[in-house]
Amino acid sequence: MCVAPAVAFATGGATLSTLTGLPYLLCTLIIGIFIFVVAVFGTDLVRKVASVLSVCIIAGLLIVYIPNIIAGAVRCWKRIYDAADFCFDHSWSGIYGS
Repeated sequence: MCVAPAVAFATGGATLSTLTGLPYLLCTLIIGIFIFVVAVFGTDLVRKVASVLSVCIIAGLLIVYIPNIIAGAVRCWKRIYDAADFCFDHSWSGIYGS
């Protein structure tokens, strides 16, 4: 039961410290205060915060993954095209000159 809050404090503190450049202990304290305030105001607030964070996480994943999937597909199609182009001799067609 102590591991989950410790992981939340440590991960949140490290992430916030990396993003803002503030000291790790200060960021961990900020995360701890946030978790304490959310816990004090009950389950309704916890559900709302969890819902908002879930939507943010999913949106962030989509923002990162969709461009990478598209870029990977473009590279894949380029390799397929280059491989197919390499397999055929186009000298007879006049495409590449005489």
